[in-house]
Formats: sequence, C-alpha cells, structure tokens
Amino acid sequence: MRTLGMTISKYLDLIDPTFKFGEGGEYLRQNYYESLKGQQTLLDIVNVLKEDIMEDLADNFEGENEMSVLLDIIPTSDDECMDFFGKYLGDSKCAHPELCGAIAGIMFRCGEREKVLEFLGVNEEGEPSYWDS
Repeated sequence: MRTLGMTISKYLDLIDPTFKFGEGGEYLRQNYYESLKGQQTLLDIVNVLKEDIMEDLADNFEGENEMSVLLDIIPTSDDECMDFFGKYLGDSKCAHPELCGAIAGIMFRCGEREKVLEFLGVNEEGEPSYWDS
C-alpha cells in the first residue's frame, strides 16, 4: 500500500469503514480511540499479554502451551513489539478487535499511519474488514 504523503483526511477515509462493520468493528473503534487519548505503550501491552500467558500457564497443570515461548521474547523497540503481536495473534487478528484497536491507536499516536493501515489490513479501496466480536 502506498501511503507516503497521505493526508489525515485520506487516512480517515480509509480507516473509517473498518470501524463500521459489525460489533467487532465497534470494539475495534472504541479501543482505538481510547488508546489515542491514553499513555499506554506497545511495550505495556506486551507486558500485559505476558502476564495473561503466565496466568494461563499457572492454570494449566499439564505444563507449557504454545504461547509459553513468547515469554522469552523481550522487545526493546516498537518494531519488536509488533513482531511479538504477530506471533501472539498469528492468523487470528480479527478475533481480537479490542487488542488490535488498542495497538492501532498507540501506533497512530506514535505517527505510524501507514503501519496502522497495514496492521488492520485496510486496503486502498477502504473496504471494511470483518472483526469478530
């Protein structure tokens, strides 16, 4: 997707349909806008997810699960945090609208419009994505 020099108006035109499709789109939108106003960082979200993984491991008396390998990842940059989210979410981004909305809002707050659109799978036509709720 070519977004170099994209105006904020064009960005909003592209991202807006993503927020309007289904209940999951509403969750995505709510978390996106909350993150815009907040102070949370991508690293903060990584740490919360790691805590969730540790809780899941503590509840799982059989030992490790496939997410336990993520505990060894210690991101030091936003790009490394995004790699962590890619591993955490796998192919199931649309099943996590709240999390993806929060991540996208933080990325936008950090000036990463192009990466937001890429992360949310928004295309040049602005076709809505279906986000599970």
